[in-house]
Parts: sequence; C-alpha cells; structure tokens
Amino acid sequence: MTKIFKIYDYIFYRIFIFFKKKKNDDPLENAINLTAMSQITLVGDLLLIFQKFNIFETLFNFLELHTNKYIIGIPLAIFFLLINHLRYRKIYKKNNFKEFKAMLAKDSVKQKK
Repeated sequence: MTKIFKIYDYIFYRIFIFFKKKKNDDPLENAINLTAMSQITLVGDLLLIFQKFNIFETLFNFLELHTNKYIIGIPLAIFFLLINHLRYRKIYKKNNFKEFKAMLAKDSVKQKK
C-alpha cells in the first residue's frame, strides 16, 4: 500500500468505528461517503491552487472553469465515490478490516511508548 492509501485507510477506519459505536444503520457506507468527501475537497483545493498560479492554464481555459466548476466537480465526486466504494466493500467482504485493526493497534502501541 502506498502512503496516501494508508492515510485514507486510517481516516476511513476511524470514521467506520465512530459510526459503528453509534449503532448507525450502515456505518460502512457513511464512512465511504465521508472519506470520499475529504478526498474530493483535497483535490478540488489543489485544482484551485493550480488555477491561481496559472498551472494547467490551457486546461482551465478550455473547460471554462471560471464559469462552470461542475464540469470537474461532478465527475471527480463520482470517481472518488466509486473507487472508495469498490475498495472498501472488497476489503470488508474479504477480511472484515483485519489489516486496519492491526494498523490501528500498532499505532496505539507506538503512542503508549
């Protein structure tokens, strides 16, 4: 796993545990949605920074981003929701987040030292 996946896996698992403790109807789906929203926000902010410094200027001019931001936002949201849904559902069905539990246990041991 790459480092960025580990970060989002950790965030996802913490959100999942929060909703599971609250006895939510579908903690897995809620955790997937919140994780995707955080990824969309990060990528959207990066795109706005690129626009501010005129990086990818031709792309933004071509897409007329200043008038219609939905051209990038909606496909980006669908992409992240789909990727997260496929990834975390597969991991949940395969081993019920055993590797995430181990990662969280290892981090808590490091914090106690």
